[in-house]
Amino acid sequence: MMILLTAVSLSISPNSVPFASDTGALQTDSSSHGNHDDDDNDITVPMALCINSKSLYDCLVKLGITQEKRLMVDLMCLRQSYKRREITEIIWIKGPTNPADVMTKDKPCPALQQIIDNNKIKVDVDGWVERMD
Repeated sequence: MMILLTAVSLSISPNSVPFASDTGALQTDSSSHGNHDDDDNDITVPMALCINSKSLYDCLVKLGITQEKRLMVDLMCLRQSYKRREITEIIWIKGPTNPADVMTKDKPCPALQQIIDNNKIKVDVDGWVERMD
């Protein structure tokens, strides 16, 4: 199972940018660490969760449970992040158009080749859930 997070968070390491521990929001003042009282200085980075595991997608969307032990911890962590509003969208992508699929499969992935050749990607989205606030 591979989870591909699409957001600015891909290029941000927790060690280089301070986070507000209870909100998950990036702090714009790099000299401060931890929480601070001025909410105007916090920015939120919307994060879309792109997954290729249909069973994980179904559990997240339908609030179901799983008997697969490998998914239980992932499911709990993702639900917690969604509850904290750290995840704004949940997207299920079919394997052949998922560039992360190459990391778990031994056959060639056309999506990764397309990124390398053209710096563009066409993703076949099969399921989509967007949080409405």
